[in-house]
Amino acid sequence: MKQAVRCLELLVLFGAVPAALAVWARGLSLPFLFVTAWVCLAVLWRDPTFQRDQLWRREQLWTWLRGPLALALGVCTLLAVGLYLLEPRHFFDLPRDAPSSREPSPSRGPRW
Repeated sequence: MKQAVRCLELLVLFGAVPAALAVWARGLSLPFLFVTAWVCLAVLWRDPTFQRDQLWRREQLWTWLRGPLALALGVCTLLAVGLYLLEPRHFFDLPRDAPSSREPSPSRGPRW
């Protein structure tokens, strides 16, 4: 019985809810995600069998993050160097031009 409830929970949370949000409420995806995360945290926090010290494990956080952070730093550095070598004119386009506007900056003119 407990496994069937967990399977149903999995199907609803990761199948039906995302599908419904994608079809009917595209703009509500992130607010729904944040509210759901807070509700799940509250439910876990109220559960007496939940081991709270297992939630964060701050003493082991650096050992877990060291590899992914080093990988991300290396990949981003390679991408930046590659972009600079291949297209040096466009290296600082994103911070130079406002990423939210469609118009090029007046000092540079059009990009083509």
